[in-house]
Amino acid sequence: MLEPGTFLGEMANLMKSLTTLTNFWHFLTRPHPSITDIEQKRQSKLLAGLIMALITMSLSASVLLIVRNNGVVSDTVKFLWMAMVLTTGMYFLNRSGRYGISAFIFVLYNFLVTFTMPILTADPSWLWFPIMALLLSAMLLPRRMTAIFFFAGLILHVILANVYPQSAQFSNFTTTVVYTVIAPLVLVFMNHRIGVEQERQQELQGANEALQRSEADLERRVADRTRDLKLASDVARQITTVLDLDQLLPQLVEKTKVAFNLYFVSVFLYQPESQQLILAAVQVKWAVKCEQRNLLFA
Repeated sequence: MLEPGTFLGEMANLMKSLTTLTNFWHFLTRPHPSITDIEQKRQSKLLAGLIMALITMSLSASVLLIVRNNGVVSDTVKFLWMAMVLTTGMYFLNRSGRYGISAFIFVLYNFLVTFTMPILTADPSWLWFPIMALLLSAMLLPRRMTAIFFFAGLILHVILANVYPQSAQFSNFTTTVVYTVIAPLVLVFMNHRIGVEQERQQELQGANEALQRSEADLERRVADRTRDLKLASDVARQITTVLDLDQLLPQLVEKTKVAFNLYFVSVFLYQPESQQLILAAVQVKWAVKCEQRNLLFA
């Protein structure tokens, strides 16, 4: 039985290993910097992940086939290895920033392989995998291309059945190999979709927060403007009863300063004779105040 400290240490090492593997996976699937479109970046990352999963699982399937055949490397395994090498080239083509052409070649290549290998290896088990090529097309290519691959696959199935008919007995081992190759591709796509949904939720949340801040700022500005208009109306109403200019102007600047919480309010009167502005009233919060008679503007 593990001690608590030992168990926690093992869990910490496990989490560290998982983090390392995750970072390595992100490094392997990172899109090329030349790809600036967000959606294309996501698709390029998905393509890299699918290729890595397909290569890994194909290698595992080849090992299973060799073990099944008591160490004998069959033609199926040899062609599988050759397919893995060519698929690796498509991975590097995608990593160089050419997502569109690499995605099309990747799907087309897998589509052709699954229909030509039954003839080259006399092994009809390859015909389990056209559905994989169709799934890859649905993940990576436009709907029109996927429809074309669907009908092309249907036609090729009919042609092979009539021109090169084959039959074989399939065991649970065969279905295990098929599952080993195809199932991880579904998991990669599922992980991709979860990541996309999380990114879109974060974008939506950011947009909602920005909208809320904008609405709050607008409401504050409207409230401030309403308050200013009300204060101006109150000041105007309070001074309408004063007719003497010498009393009116000091009251005006004082009430304006208090109402709007200003640090400096002044009123200048224009003197036509001297063509000057003279400071008639002022309210300031400074310790030293201006003298009315000494402040003139020509």
